[in-house]
Amino acid sequence: MQTHDIGYARFVANPARPERGASDYFELLRRMIIDFEAVEERFFADSTVVSLPGVRIINSHSGGFRSERTRAMAQDSDDLALYMCLEGAARISHQGQDIVLKAGETTLISSSDRLRIERTRSRQIVVAVPRSTLATPGADDALMCKMDAGKEPLRLLHNYVAAFTDNPGLIQPDYRGLIASQIQDLMRVVLGANRNAAEIAGGRGISAARMHAIKSDIMHNLTSGDLSATTLAARHKISRRYIHALFEREGTTLSRFVTAQRLAQVQRALGDPGQAHLTIGVIAFDAGFNDLSGFNRAFRQHFGMTPREFRANLLSDLR
Repeated sequence: MQTHDIGYARFVANPARPERGASDYFELLRRMIIDFEAVEERFFADSTVVSLPGVRIINSHSGGFRSERTRAMAQDSDDLALYMCLEGAARISHQGQDIVLKAGETTLISSSDRLRIERTRSRQIVVAVPRSTLATPGADDALMCKMDAGKEPLRLLHNYVAAFTDNPGLIQPDYRGLIASQIQDLMRVVLGANRNAAEIAGGRGISAARMHAIKSDIMHNLTSGDLSATTLAARHKISRRYIHALFEREGTTLSRFVTAQRLAQVQRALGDPGQAHLTIGVIAFDAGFNDLSGFNRAFRQHFGMTPREFRANLLSDLR
C-alpha cells in the first residue's frame, strides 16, 4: 500500500457542478485507495475518503459506473479490501468468479488480482488493509464469499468505520495509529483469525468499537430518563458487567459518563441567550435529569458553583 499525504478528503460531484466531475473523483480514489480504470454512467458522487496508517477507507454514495483493475495495475500490490454494499447493488468479477452483491452484503477482494465492478446507483463502504498486516490464514477463504452484515464483528466494523468517515474530527492526529490498529483487529476477527489472534483482537478492536457504539447510543438518547446498564446491555446484546468493565478501563463509570454528558448539555443551554427564558429546572429535565436536587448537587461538584450563578456569569460576559 502506498503512503499518501492526504489523511481525509470529501468529494461531492453532480451534473450541476461540471467543474468537479468523474475524472477528478476517480483520480482521488486512485491516489488514496487503489488504481483502476473507470467508465461513468450519469455520474454523481458524495464520498468521504480517509487515509490512516495501514488502512484506507471510502464511504461513498455514487451513481452507476464501471471500474476495472487490470493485471498490470495489480502488480506490486497486495491489499485486501472489504466491500460493504449498503444500498443498490454491485456485480463483481474477480478471481474467475462473478457475484452480485446486494444491500446488506459484504465480500472480500484482493488488489493483487484483476478486478471488475459494475455498480448501480449505490452506497458502499470499502476498507483496504495490506495482507501482510492482517496475517490472517482464513483471509483467502473469504475472498469473493458473501458475508452477512448483520453478524456482530462485521456490524461493529461498519459502525466504527462509518463514525470516522461521517465525523473526521473524531480522528485526532495522536490517535490515528491506534484507530488504524483497532480497525485491523476488527478485520482479523471478521476474516476468521485463529483463536489466539481473535482473543487479542477482541480485547482491542472489538472492545473499542463496542465502547464507541455505546457512547454514541448514550449521546443519541441523552434526554431519555433510562440509560442504565440494563437498558444499554439489552440494546447492544452484551452483559451489564461487560458495559461496566468497558467504562472502568477508561477510569470512569457509566453513571459518571452519562452525568458528564448531561451537564455539558446544560452548560451549553445556560450560556445560550436564546434559551434565557427557560428555567433552570426545564433545562435540567430537557437534558435527562429527573431529580433537581441530584442535578444541583452534581452541577456544583462539577463546576464549583450553582447553576444560577453559572448562568449569570455566562450571560453577563455576553453583554
